[in-house]
Amino acid sequence: MGGPKTTSGGMKVAGSSSYLPLYHTNVDAIITGPLVEVAVVQVFKNTTPETIEAVYSFPISQNGAVFSFEFHIDKRIVKGVIKEKEEAKADYAKAKAQGKTASLLEQDKENLFTMSVANIKPGEMIEVHMRYQEKLPYDD
Repeated sequence: MGGPKTTSGGMKVAGSSSYLPLYHTNVDAIITGPLVEVAVVQVFKNTTPETIEAVYSFPISQNGAVFSFEFHIDKRIVKGVIKEKEEAKADYAKAKAQGKTASLLEQDKENLFTMSVANIKPGEMIEVHMRYQEKLPYDD
């Protein structure tokens, strides 16, 4: 029945069981009526001696919807753009092959998002910025 359940954000080195160290997490939430808007920032560092591809995974509730996703690496900001799945995968593969820093955000399961980040140089810090909304449960 699948692998271990993802319960918090983490950035794993692709093709490895190693994770990049998490340096900082910040979560802000604003509740407006039956909705909560959550802003998450997590900072990781490539502590390996190599340029790597890493995969960021983050679970949200089944009632949640991601509406903004970007990452900051070095002095660059890469913002998420919605594309057809196959087009997005092809663009990511092309940028990766050209040695460019690129990302690909996918919804793996109903409540699990993953973002692949290609060509992270040794020592680079990666800031992941994600915003999502979800409907809060309530009782009468």
